[in-house]
Amino acid sequence: MLQILPSLLATIIGATAALLGSWLTAKWQERAVNRRWLREQKRQLYTDALRSLARATVIPIGTSMTSLEGWFRELALVRESLVALQVYSRATPSELSAAAQRLFAVLDANDFAIVATDAATIKEDGVNQAGFVLWGVGRIRRELDDTLDAVAVSARLDLQADISD
Repeated sequence: MLQILPSLLATIIGATAALLGSWLTAKWQERAVNRRWLREQKRQLYTDALRSLARATVIPIGTSMTSLEGWFRELALVRESLVALQVYSRATPSELSAAAQRLFAVLDANDFAIVATDAATIKEDGVNQAGFVLWGVGRIRRELDDTLDAVAVSARLDLQADISD
């Protein structure tokens, strides 16, 4: 009876070690898969944000309201991509957030309805309606450039940190 006790104890310890080892291996693999998935999500979100910002920096020539309306639709995609990016971003989130908030404020102050309505209601002599529209568009363009820079810097920092992990 006493000879069985050490064998039984060794068997229990061996089985526990094997179960613990397999559980830890599964946990590490799950964590690695999650990190890869998150890295890919961030890469895709940064790509989408940079692509939509770059596309939005191309402003239609002239002051055709139809062309500008299409450009303002592009700006809606910019807003959407920046909001999604902020959810996953890890590197300097305050800088990225601040740049996005500044852009959103300028977009809200110069949205299509406001620009088109204000331009249409100016009827005074010597006032160029096109110049008024382009002034609002110019403010948006300046913020787009600043936001594009902030997203590019954030992407370098954030994705570099993931690559070195």
